[in-house]
Amino acid sequence: MLTTLFIAVGLAMDAVAVSISSGLNLKGLRVSYALRIAAAFGLAQAVMPIIGWSAGYGMGDAIAGFDHWVAFGLLTIVGGRMLWEAHNQDKVERRLDPLHPPCLLLLAIATSLDAGSRTGPVFPESAHFARGDAYRRDYLYAVVSGRVCG
Repeated sequence: MLTTLFIAVGLAMDAVAVSISSGLNLKGLRVSYALRIAAAFGLAQAVMPIIGWSAGYGMGDAIAGFDHWVAFGLLTIVGGRMLWEAHNQDKVERRLDPLHPPCLLLLAIATSLDAGSRTGPVFPESAHFARGDAYRRDYLYAVVSGRVCG
């Protein structure tokens, strides 16, 4: 249980960074803003591991032969885009409203993707992974994310 708590805190740190930067981007912080951001991030942190576990359980064997190439391709695209944007950066600064529903949804999904990948058993040598364990861990991820971000 302690290992799961440490994993939950670690997985919540990107949501913490995004929630802090979102709060700094807002003019006049209100409690309702913080609750909206915390609820979105906590819900995404709770749902994404279930989605990841379901996808891994259903498609794990089918993509095991080339999954590392998919990860390599995605990381190459993301890294290349970051380099391109740094080189071709406009001098005009854009301000995004983190409370705008599509923006908040994308932020919540982006910060919960790592929770979706951390869905297997804590100790890989264990033979069986009970669905109840996944739900308890997802609940803990959601609580930690909501408490830390809110």
